[in-house]
Amino acid sequence: MHRCPHCGERTISNLAKWWSSSTAPTQCSACGNPSFVPASESNATFVLSAALLAGAIVAGLSSRSPALLAALSALVVVFYAWRWHRSTLVPTTMAEASASRTVAFILLGGIATYAVYRFVFGGGA
Repeated sequence: MHRCPHCGERTISNLAKWWSSSTAPTQCSACGNPSFVPASESNATFVLSAALLAGAIVAGLSSRSPALLAALSALVVVFYAWRWHRSTLVPTTMAEASASRTVAFILLGGIATYAVYRFVFGGGA
């Protein structure tokens, strides 16, 4: 369990922390306040883990050793879990989360509109 940045109680589960974002924050079961892991931190964890996995695959395949490939891949999984465990929860409010969702929906709507326009008038996607 992880500490709530609002009240300091250990009430936030690993899964809740992993799924949290600025648009869908996790809520503390003790105080009810929302918090999330910043996108910059979660994206860095993903990119670093993907790069390490690519390196593990190259090393495992180039050495033709399934045991090395399995061991390095397991280390990448451990690294990914460790990074998520170490990531910081940022306090927020439900109003900020709602504003983040609004911005995300506007951006998604703009991208979808552009994609439909390109498909209809631009000869395909």
